[in-house]
Amino acid sequence: MLGKGVKIKGIEIDVRSKHSLYITIGDWTYYIDDSTNEQIVDKWHKSEQFRIDHSKKGDHYEYFR
Repeated sequence: MLGKGVKIKGIEIDVRSKHSLYITIGDWTYYIDDSTNEQIVDKWHKSEQFRIDHSKKGDHYEYFR
């Protein structure tokens, strides 16, 4: 399943590595990442053009198309 998205009962799961993935439930996307041992969890609504990453490294903006 690595690198491929699957849909289970309307929930989309996109595994990016053995330490990170995206989960989309309805209009919300959740990002979970433990690749740097920081346990990063973030979420955003599909209507957000920009999302703010509130990680320990400081806020930064990421553009989504």
